Amino acid sequence: MRFLAARLVSRYDQMLQKRPLLTQCITAGTLCALGDVLAQQVFEKPEVHNYARTLKMGGFGFFYYAPLCSKWMVLAERLFPGTSPASMIKKVVVDQLIISSILMTCFLIINEVIDGRGVDSGLKKIEKDFTTMIVANWQVWVPTQFINFYFMPLHYRVIYINVVAFFWNIYVSWKAHSHLR
Repeated sequence: MRFLAARLVSRYDQMLQKRPLLTQCITAGTLCALGDVLAQQVFEKPEVHNYARTLKMGGFGFFYYAPLCSKWMVLAERLFPGTSPASMIKKVVVDQLIISSILMTCFLIINEVIDGRGVDSGLKKIEKDFTTMIVANWQVWVPTQFINFYFMPLHYRVIYINVVAFFWNIYVSWKAHSHLR
C-alpha cells in the first residue's frame, strides 16, 4: 500500500513538473466537485443530488480558482520573496485582504449568474453572506497560508491550498447554496 501511495505521489509530482497549471486545474476542479458532493450528501441530504451544482463547483475550481491561485502564488513570491517574518506577514495580508476578497466576491456573483439569478442577486448574496464568510475564511486561511508560505515549496503551494480547500469548499458550497434550503 505504501508503495502504491509513493508511486501516486511520484506520478503527481511528474505531472506537476510537466504541466503545472493543467495539473493544478484538474486537482482543484476535482476537489471542488467532491467538496460539493459532501456538502450535499452529508450536510444537506437532498432527495435528489444536484449534479449541475456539483459540475458548477468543479468548473469554478478548474477554470477560475486554480488559475488565479497558481498565478498569485508565483506573484506573491516575486513581490515578497523568502520566509522572513516581514515577508510572511505581507504575503498573508495581501492574500487575505485582497485575493480572498476577490475570490469570494467573484464566486458569489458567478454562482448566482450561472444559476440564472443575475448579477443583482449576486450583489445581494454578497451583502447577506460576505461578512460571515470572510470571517470564517480568515479563521481557516490565515494559519493555513502562514504554513503554506513558510513550509511549502512554490510548486506545491496550490496543491496544499487545494487539500485544505476541499474541506473549506464544503462550507462555501453549503453557504453559497443556502437559498435552496
